[in-house]
Amino acid sequence: MKNLKIRITKYGWVEISGKPKYCPFDRGESRCGDWCALFQEPWEKDFVLVKTPNIICLTLCHAQWTCAVKDFTDEREEESNEDY
Repeated sequence: MKNLKIRITKYGWVEISGKPKYCPFDRGESRCGDWCALFQEPWEKDFVLVKTPNIICLTLCHAQWTCAVKDFTDEREEESNEDY
């Protein structure tokens, strides 16, 4: 199995193994990103009972992408709640 690398750019675009992901519902004309209603924030899974490193899960559309924590990059800035 190939090790995937997942990157969310500072603009929220999603890249898998260095290649941009495109929306399958828009005939591949729009890039996938964190603004999409089918984007779920990535989360870390901990497999304590299995000898597998912790992984990051990212759900896009109806697929789930996983990679090792070391192969995940999120370049987005953390949002401030000062205005709320």
